[in-house]
Amino acid sequence: MRADFRTASQSLLQSNDFASHFLQIGVFAQPKSCGICPKERRPNRLPTLVNQRLFFVRLGKRIRGLRIKRSHSQEDMISYGFSARHWQQIETGRPITVSTLLRICAVFDVSLEHLVRGLDNGIYNVRDSNLITQRRTGGHSNQI
Repeated sequence: MRADFRTASQSLLQSNDFASHFLQIGVFAQPKSCGICPKERRPNRLPTLVNQRLFFVRLGKRIRGLRIKRSHSQEDMISYGFSARHWQQIETGRPITVSTLLRICAVFDVSLEHLVRGLDNGIYNVRDSNLITQRRTGGHSNQI
């Protein structure tokens, strides 16, 4: 079985239509725009707004819940290398770095996935094209 797969993959690699085969079956996804590409090559979709504030507020509440569940005070977090002020800011929803997030996971012995699972529900909003037009025109339509 493995030899058959190896032979088939080698013959596919040697053929000229290797990339077209994978494009046909959908293995290669269309790349996202990097912002540097010319406008005509960018994907045709509306910009997505991410409500980061809501995400970090939810994260702070979850972290506070973990701290309380383990019977720690905010001052106890000093022994883990956090200042009391920084810990207060984390729990109130101040944005944090990935390294801080990983330190918190280590303190509470939880996975990153467990800590952030579900926090992104409802934070992605695709801009309505009518709202974009209204902003650009100052709320007035250009139609006569």
